[in-house]
Amino acid sequence: MAPKYQQLANTLKQDIKTRLKPGDRMASQRELMNAYGLSFTTVDNALKLLVNDGLLVRLQGKGTFVSSIEAKDKKPTSSSIYIFSALSMPGRAHALVDGYLSTLYSAIRNELVDTGINLSFATFINASPEQIARHEGFDAAILIAPTDEYKELVKQFEINHIPTVVIGAEWPDIDLPLVDSDNEEGICRAVELLAGHGHRRICYIDRDNSTIHSEIRKKALLAQIAERNLIIKDEWCINMPFNRLDDNNRADIRRIFTRDERPTAVMFSSLYPSAMLVISELKSLGLRLPEDVSIIGFDDPAWASCTEPPITVIKQPLEEIGCRAVRMLLSQLEGKIYTRKEILKDELVERESVAQIQG
Repeated sequence: MAPKYQQLANTLKQDIKTRLKPGDRMASQRELMNAYGLSFTTVDNALKLLVNDGLLVRLQGKGTFVSSIEAKDKKPTSSSIYIFSALSMPGRAHALVDGYLSTLYSAIRNELVDTGINLSFATFINASPEQIARHEGFDAAILIAPTDEYKELVKQFEINHIPTVVIGAEWPDIDLPLVDSDNEEGICRAVELLAGHGHRRICYIDRDNSTIHSEIRKKALLAQIAERNLIIKDEWCINMPFNRLDDNNRADIRRIFTRDERPTAVMFSSLYPSAMLVISELKSLGLRLPEDVSIIGFDDPAWASCTEPPITVIKQPLEEIGCRAVRMLLSQLEGKIYTRKEILKDELVERESVAQIQG
């Protein structure tokens, strides 16, 4: 006679074929234990067998669902993965300069190189709830830096039980697997470095269209400023475009840095291309970097180590984030247990742009 777990698996398999449809939720382990009078181990082994057969998929924290993969021998190598991004497409000039998206994309692509999985790229603006509901063109998705305006679209991936990993965004009412860096801890390390070099007055420069990352970083910065009794005036917080310095920004910088009481350090929420223009503007005012104004920023684009002086940065482990996201997604496709949330430590890369305050 077949073992009990095998008998239960055969019974559940018949239910899947005759009564349930792809995406339906399977009864919980407790419900199955009560219904069939079996032990936890027996029920768990039966479910694992069906997961391995590709008939069920387990989503940690949500339950067990009938898989949309009908063929027993269909493996992740035949799947298609879409990368949805709120940023520009890889290959466009400012995506390469910025480095964030292009580094993540390369890491994801390299991690999938031997799997045979088809990888495609799309912006959120080209996606629709209907496309997502139908899994149109893809079996799984990696969502990179979705902003608040795409929150309801992101919610569709959860509603439709699509194997998904989110990079660079999180909402308390959306329960999707997440890989990200520790933005708060990174800001704490940046402020600690500045304070340790005697800096008390800090100018903070952010993008004019804030992201979830930038909001977290600014909140952490203000908390650190208050805790350490440092100074950051409202007028010292500047928002500017991604890749240019407009007349208002230029006037703000000149007004702030030509006064007697001026910031001794500038922190960038991210080292996007317009940061280079800010540095040039500071130098045009006759300020020496880092002796008069120190510079520190989040992210480590290729140009950050080539400026004069080379810029101290909080570097996100983007390659590892991309690799972890792929592994988490493959585990979902294979019905394996996976970590729901991974927050990786940033690296403080000290170069020559932060000086000790004299006296």
